Parts: sequence; structure tokens; C-alpha cells
Amino acid sequence: MEMVCEFESGARAYLSFHPVSGVLVERAVVHAPNHSFFLNLPVEHSLDEPGALQHYEAGELQTDEPDAAHADESDTGSACAPKVCIAGGFYDENARFFDDIKAGRRPVGDLRSALQSVEIADCMRKRLSNYTKL
Repeated sequence: MEMVCEFESGARAYLSFHPVSGVLVERAVVHAPNHSFFLNLPVEHSLDEPGALQHYEAGELQTDEPDAAHADESDTGSACAPKVCIAGGFYDENARFFDDIKAGRRPVGDLRSALQSVEIADCMRKRLSNYTKL
């Protein structure tokens, strides 16, 4: 399943989900004027574990960070190995949530903010040809 998205800013995203492909990967590619970023997320037990990041500027490799999120042996076996949680953004996201709760602030990441992701997934599941956020 694939989806082409256009944001109010004019930016575009191409989402591609292949749940029966036989390979577990989660990747992101960002293209901007004269810059491209290729991120292989460090999903546990995936083809891309432990993850990598490459940055190209004007066609020249600027950054190549293989194994940037590689967990050491002491991390093995935990529900979310610390280095993997940090690289995947889960640690900081959870820390911000709990900091907001402790400070009496409304957390940025709440159920309402997650709703659009669920709506998009549902549109893909139903194979709808168009989705517009109201």
C-alpha cells in the first residue's frame, strides 16, 4: 500500500507499507534543496538493525553514521534497550511527557495529536483514494 501526502506547507510525503513483504524495515528519506537524508531506523530484529544515517549535500556524502544506535551487550534482553530507545526517539518522547505531567502542563503528545496517524492508517486499510483532514 502506498500513499502520497501533501502538507499545507507544500511539502510532500510518500508512505509505503508492505506488511507481507517478508522483511521488517522502517526507513525514512528526506529530500530538500541540495540535501538528502537516508535514515534506517534501528528497529529490533530488523534487516537495518542497528540503524544508520547518511546525509548527502549537492550529491556528496557528508555524514555516514552506520551503527549509530548500536546497543552494547549490556542492553541486550531489555524491553527497549536504552540506546535503541534513544535513537528511536522513544526515550525523549516519554521524558517530555512525564516532565509535562510533573510541571502541570498539558503534554504535547496526547491522544488527540495521535488521531491523524490513526485516521491515515485507517484510510490505507480501507484503500480510500483521498483523505483530507477536516
